[in-house]
Amino acid sequence: MITAKNASRRLAPLLALSILPALLWLVIANASAQSVAAPKAAQTVPPSGDYQRAVFVSWDGVRRDVLYDLLEVSDPLVPCWDNGDVFPVATGRVDAGGAPIFTCLPALAGAKPTDAPAGSPAYAPYQLFAAHTTNDGNTMTKPQHASMLTGQNTETHGLVGNRTKGQLAEGTTIFEYLMNTYDPVQPDGRRDGTIFRTHMSSDRKYVGRALYRWAKKSKALQRATGHGNGKGTLPGPLRHADKSFARWKAEEVELGLTETDFFMFLHFKTPDWSGHRNGADSRAYRRVITETDRKLYTLMDTLRTFGWGDAAILVTTDHGFNKVHHTRDAGRNVFNTWMGAYNVTLDLAQIPMRTTADYCESFSDPQDCLSNGPEEPMPPEDVVPNVFLTVVTPTLLDMFGIEWRGITPIEGESLYVP
Repeated sequence: MITAKNASRRLAPLLALSILPALLWLVIANASAQSVAAPKAAQTVPPSGDYQRAVFVSWDGVRRDVLYDLLEVSDPLVPCWDNGDVFPVATGRVDAGGAPIFTCLPALAGAKPTDAPAGSPAYAPYQLFAAHTTNDGNTMTKPQHASMLTGQNTETHGLVGNRTKGQLAEGTTIFEYLMNTYDPVQPDGRRDGTIFRTHMSSDRKYVGRALYRWAKKSKALQRATGHGNGKGTLPGPLRHADKSFARWKAEEVELGLTETDFFMFLHFKTPDWSGHRNGADSRAYRRVITETDRKLYTLMDTLRTFGWGDAAILVTTDHGFNKVHHTRDAGRNVFNTWMGAYNVTLDLAQIPMRTTADYCESFSDPQDCLSNGPEEPMPPEDVVPNVFLTVVTPTLLDMFGIEWRGITPIEGESLYVP
């Protein structure tokens, strides 16, 4: 016999099964709404800086005097290197005497290259200045890039050579400074991931591994790909950059974001390879530098294609060359470097000129140089603003409107003045 009590027991499981789909739909709908709403809400409170998008580019081992030789030339019929097949293009500007200026580096010089696709725009020239982008005499790739991306001297971050093992301290990379401000870690240990984007394509042997432990673990560095060794006309790190740009644009449209904020670091290692193999006076070295400039032009075109032509670009090198080495005679390190800026104006007024004491720091015996004077006078090309690689991170943070003075271990000076 089926009693009322037995009937209720039989109906209870059926009722539970009937309402389960509805409960699941409510949970899924609520989670979906939160995942879409979160980035929109967070986008309403960005830092108060002048920039929300920036790309930092390192041309490894590009010597300043060679760069300047390629940057401005007077005869368009002379190839960019001995017996070369690349010729200068017009910049549209004239020198002090009224003669037209041509260039082998159209991206830096603001000219359209002859091999650019039809319709490609010409760009404004980079603000380019001579500098000494070392801080303690070491002119090797790993310590230099660690100083670029932390704002710390090598004595502080501890990576004093290319073979130095170890990681950078937690919370001290440009990726962490940016992400912790834009998209801080939530109580559940996660970041939103779409409020601010970060990407690094670099030679991991000399750049990436030192950054990975904390920046990757904390999700401050979202995408770290490949290396910077693109031979010949191959895209090198740009092939990874294209994928990130495309994904970020798709997410921007899908989530209905008003803009995409990001920081990207690209390391082009190929000039350094050529400098070591062929020497700084070789035509192979000049060829690679012109190819790297074309890649910079491609980057600028790509940014504009995705609607981010307002992104700031900083480009620099880690060291120069003397023949196939990073040092001059008598053990002096090569400080022959430079820095460029696009879509942002940097101010060097507060940076002192390089002195004889600074010059002595590059000798194998600095104390003897300071006491007795240098063996040879400081070369005229060394009398330039004493800019260290530690300026990169504080300059970027000022551009993004992120406070760092007095609350971070950054030792560099900012070159950005709003």
